[in-house]
Amino acid sequence: MARQQHLDEVWLTSQMDAVNDSSGAPELPDRLAGPTRAWLVLNDASQFPRLAALLDEVAFPIDTFRTNYKLAKECLEMHAGFGDPPVDSQQFRADKLAERARTFAGSHKERLGDLREQVGYWADRLDDAHKASDPHAIRVATAELGKKTAEAVDRVYPGRQSGRAAANGPAAATAEIEALPATPAPTPRPGGTDV
Repeated sequence: MARQQHLDEVWLTSQMDAVNDSSGAPELPDRLAGPTRAWLVLNDASQFPRLAALLDEVAFPIDTFRTNYKLAKECLEMHAGFGDPPVDSQQFRADKLAERARTFAGSHKERLGDLREQVGYWADRLDDAHKASDPHAIRVATAELGKKTAEAVDRVYPGRQSGRAAANGPAAATAEIEALPATPAPTPRPGGTDV
């Protein structure tokens, strides 16, 4: 990626130099205003699935980290003596998560299959818990919907594995890692101190 980015920079600079032979403000031709090759490669979900999920405006708000962070923060606040968070705060968060989960599931119908229905089921349970103003039910439904949205995002943006490791499973990947050479010992520096 660094090499492609450098090549893109060189190309853009040479193209701009060729276009701008006047002393006025540079004009950017349409062909130079488009995405560079480096950006096109980075946007390839098959090569960079986690980055694609991060850049997906619908997937980002339901990311597993964000959902679990909010639940962990709530638990820590309760254990620290702040008490249960206000029900209206939990209801507000529940509404946003349910809406965002439905939006993501609806925008990837063909990829999700039956998982789309499971996301919808837990979004409905979260709505029911919200209407009942039941903090425990909200937490449970939020955790379950978080799991289902994580599965959905992983199905749409599956992670990559190395070719051999993927073909032979986790044991082969572990064996490949264990077969790597050990880190060499530090080289002694003049004066007796090690690097």
